[in-house]
Amino acid sequence: MKINERKIDFIVAYNDESYFEECCFYIGQLAVPDGYEIGMLGIRDGLSMTSAYNEGMSASEAKYKVYLHQDVFIFHKDFMEDILAIFQRDKSIGMIGVLGGIHLPEDAIYYRAWNIGRVKADNAINVLEVNFQDPDAEEPYLEAEAIDGMMMITQYDLPWREDLFQGWDFYDASQSFEFRRAGYRIVVPRQKEAWCLHDCGVSKLKDYDNNRSIFIREYLNKKAEVTIAGQTVFNEARYKSLTNIRNHIVNLYGKEDLSSISNVLKQTDIVDLMLTELRAMKNVLEIYSVEKSDPDKDWVMFTDHYFDWERTYILYREIKFLVRRIEQGYTDKEYVGELMAMYREKRISPNALVLISMRAVTDWKKVVGLIV
Repeated sequence: MKINERKIDFIVAYNDESYFEECCFYIGQLAVPDGYEIGMLGIRDGLSMTSAYNEGMSASEAKYKVYLHQDVFIFHKDFMEDILAIFQRDKSIGMIGVLGGIHLPEDAIYYRAWNIGRVKADNAINVLEVNFQDPDAEEPYLEAEAIDGMMMITQYDLPWREDLFQGWDFYDASQSFEFRRAGYRIVVPRQKEAWCLHDCGVSKLKDYDNNRSIFIREYLNKKAEVTIAGQTVFNEARYKSLTNIRNHIVNLYGKEDLSSISNVLKQTDIVDLMLTELRAMKNVLEIYSVEKSDPDKDWVMFTDHYFDWERTYILYREIKFLVRRIEQGYTDKEYVGELMAMYREKRISPNALVLISMRAVTDWKKVVGLIV
């Protein structure tokens, strides 16, 4: 396939249509540099991240490729112009990330060791800003040993190691090492404001240790069993317990037994709920508790929309996406009209609007003020 030197393709591996559409929404708002075109390649339900990205790479004619998760939303309007400037400034730069690390640890638990870059992250409790930048530094970018897989931007094509990694972990560290093996540099640019938000929730890390063993054997030339001893990341018993709690709550929700759900969730602090969906359940129950105690009930309670957890969860996420758009300045009816109508028609309470905004954005008062 002939390479198009003036094209940028966004390659998104996804399994959730609503997240993919929201990811595409923000890409659609970005400024396209003069003389360039962009493309979208969505790879649905891939067998692994490496297989999905290999499929996307093979289907793309673009010189520049932006590999990103479905839950990464790019806020920086001049994103494309800035990545092109970096690549065209230095042809030895093969890949760009927004978060990464230098002098990474031998145990290869890299997500704990990132130390350069900037990003907003939604952990399903609130939105945090991860910022490792030196405010006095003047370098346009810093060189990294590896970058986080939330977003990986390339100007050269190297196969993703599908032969080694068939899951959802270490594809990013592997590709970072492959680029450096090939003689390319990897950099993380300075960002005046975080370029994107990662709506990551809580990572399951179910196969993290197995893939870490593979990575250490392939790239660090050490015996994985020695390096990993005492450093296990995934707790299988804890994961099974939380999954059982989740299933029990779904059953209670279907019986409209919110008080029992509240009692179940009260036994565990939200920080210890290491499943994104359980944190969302606790957030919804917080809305229910506040709405129930409010004497002014001239609106539909959030939990009255549906007594079906899956549909309630969809509604919760839709509102979260909409308040985030408002925070980013997209207040046109085309983008947030449904939320405005819900509030005006009292299909959502002020309490629900405030509590969801507090979990979804950094400036919830600004968002609520624009709606109310």
